Amino acid sequence: MGLLLFGLLPYRFLRNGLLEDNKSRRQANLALACGLSILVFLPLFGAGWIPRPLMSVVGGAQVLLGISGVALAIASLRSRAKDEWTGRTGAVLGGLMSLMHALAGLGVALVPVLADIRPDPGTAWTYTDPAQGFHVKLPSGRWRQVRGPKGETAFTHAAPRMQAIILSTKEAQTLESYEAAAASHREHLDRSKPCRSTVVHRRGTTPSGNPFTYSTCAESSPSGQKTFVATSIVFCKDRGLLVLILCEGQSKMLSSSFQDLEDESFQAAASYILESVE
Repeated sequence: MGLLLFGLLPYRFLRNGLLEDNKSRRQANLALACGLSILVFLPLFGAGWIPRPLMSVVGGAQVLLGISGVALAIASLRSRAKDEWTGRTGAVLGGLMSLMHALAGLGVALVPVLADIRPDPGTAWTYTDPAQGFHVKLPSGRWRQVRGPKGETAFTHAAPRMQAIILSTKEAQTLESYEAAAASHREHLDRSKPCRSTVVHRRGTTPSGNPFTYSTCAESSPSGQKTFVATSIVFCKDRGLLVLILCEGQSKMLSSSFQDLEDESFQAAASYILESVE
């Protein structure tokens, strides 16, 4: 129903444009239809109906509509004197709205690239701890090593904003002490107010055979900003070492489609990092 209501206004100008005999008026109405057609796309993104593979296609269609509207608006202004039509408001508004539509479409087309922090095998790199010798893999060359808030070794990704922090390491550990630490960590997250309603735990082994416990949850601030949180406790058997790493990703998107896109990227990057310890 919402999509139908949003589509009535651009349809009205499209219909008027197709039925109009005056060339300049026809072009102005069609320019308004192109600009106002953004109203058809807004509920699609807000409801999360646009899947990731189609983002660039839909954005490209918006850019095409926007550019067409701008061209029609310019043509209307040029031909209005010849057609003995003195009005220019419709053409100007149609041109401005079409330009906004084109820019919005460009943003939509670029979001899958800008919001994608999934692993890139071509630029992925490995951090080696100088003191204890364990390794952590970073998904791409856009990750940079920094110092954490308490001096910890940390890694950041600028946009979308994400960080990974090596919170702690414990030496001279056994499989039994790992199991106890992992169970305690899971219980802590299950009791944590920000996480307990969304927390999910998963256990497994890394490619090198080290057991790990991987947990994710979604936190929301009072202002409504969402933060993806993932933690992992990995037991490096050959080193007798427990490693605890935290990943956080801060969502900036407002629509459901774009939030899902960010969440997929956060999940993929965190899983790559947290399960790579060896």
